[in-house]
Amino acid sequence: MALENRPQIVGLDHNHRDWALGLALAEPLNNALIIADLTQLNAECGIIAKINDQHPVALACYYMDLPFASIAFLAESIVDIIELTADLGRQHSRLSQEIVYGVYNRKIAGLINECFTDVQAMPELQMVLKNDSIADVSIDTSQYRIERLTADDLVQISHLYSLVPAMAWTPKALTYGPCFGAFYQDTLVSIAGVHFVTKWVAEIGNVVTHPKHRRLNLAYACTKAVADALRGNCENVFLCVMSDNTPAIRLYEKMGFGTNQELYLMRYRIQ
Repeated sequence: MALENRPQIVGLDHNHRDWALGLALAEPLNNALIIADLTQLNAECGIIAKINDQHPVALACYYMDLPFASIAFLAESIVDIIELTADLGRQHSRLSQEIVYGVYNRKIAGLINECFTDVQAMPELQMVLKNDSIADVSIDTSQYRIERLTADDLVQISHLYSLVPAMAWTPKALTYGPCFGAFYQDTLVSIAGVHFVTKWVAEIGNVVTHPKHRRLNLAYACTKAVADALRGNCENVFLCVMSDNTPAIRLYEKMGFGTNQELYLMRYRIQ
């Protein structure tokens, strides 16, 4: 009987998914990526759970549709992290061979720092939209136009991201939620999109502007268009920005985003 009651690491099945989602929804802004992995991004994820007394108590999600290895955790202890990553690494050899990246809250970042080698952490701010409306800004409409982007724009989107890299860009993001761009004549020069959109949390991301077209309010206008499209359809709209990126922080504060917590962009090896 004692052996039967010991926690087990298993692939997350349909019977446990609702319980796992409920666990994550207890702190939606802390567990935003876990919520997305369990719902919208599920088809692109490998998910394992630590089961105790027939219920999930910890989770690890490997999001596979990125050019780098990335894991999200919902865990309480070093033991949780070690057991989950050991099993996940056996299932997905890439995780044992490459550097792993992720954005984590202070608790998870501390556990990762205790568990793994070659750990580096860069602080970010998670900024949550507080305003019911975002003030308009003026752009030169004789030179630029703002449009919602579609699959027909993929060539231009990929070209802009090749010039101004966005680490977590995936073409499938166009299907996850709104993406808006600023065109100079017929050339895409600024963009804002999403990483995921659920009814509980949505993350705006991949905001870039071509160097020759900066300081013209284009990033503001594109980000505002995305946020306006999300508001009313999602309980929490947020974005992340590096803690030392003062101009971007000021821009987002002007739009009505307020700092919710400090997160950490981490890279590490799980051996």
